[in-house]
Amino acid sequence: MTSPRALPAHTDEALKALADWNVPTADALVSELQAYLPSASGELLRHAWMYGGAMHHGQRRKSGEPYFAHPVAVARLIMKLRLDEASVCAGLLHDVVEDTKASADEIANRFSTVTGEQAFSLQNTKARPSVLLATLFSTLLILPESAGPSAVASLIS
Repeated sequence: MTSPRALPAHTDEALKALADWNVPTADALVSELQAYLPSASGELLRHAWMYGGAMHHGQRRKSGEPYFAHPVAVARLIMKLRLDEASVCAGLLHDVVEDTKASADEIANRFSTVTGEQAFSLQNTKARPSVLLATLFSTLLILPESAGPSAVASLIS
C-alpha cells in the first residue's frame, strides 16, 4: 500500500520541466510565506508544490509554458493577501481536481480536509462568490496603476 503522501512516479521529471521554465520553486514560495508568517513550517506547501507540479506534468498553456505556472501564480497572489499556509496550498492545488485524475477526496486526504475544501472551492468560484471576490481583490493588488477601468472590467467579464 502506498503512503497517502507518496508522490506520483514521474515527479522528478515533472519538477525538472518546471525548473527549465523558471517556475518559482517550492523553496522560493516557502521563503515568501515565511517572510510574513515566520511560524509556518513550509512542509505542507512544499508537498503541495511537488504534488501539484507532478499532477499537472505534461499540461501546457498556449504559450508552451507548463500549466503549473498558473497555480503557482495563484498561490503567490494568495500570499499577497497574507493568508495562511493552507490557503496558499489551496491556490497551488485549485486546478488539480478539475484538470487531472485526482479527486477532491484525495486532496483532502493528502493535505487535510480544510485545504481540500479550499482547493475545491477555488476551483468552483462561480458557486462561491466570496472566493471570486478574494481572487479579484488579490488580482487588483498586482495591476499596475496605469491599467485603468478596462483592465478591471476584463477581470470580471
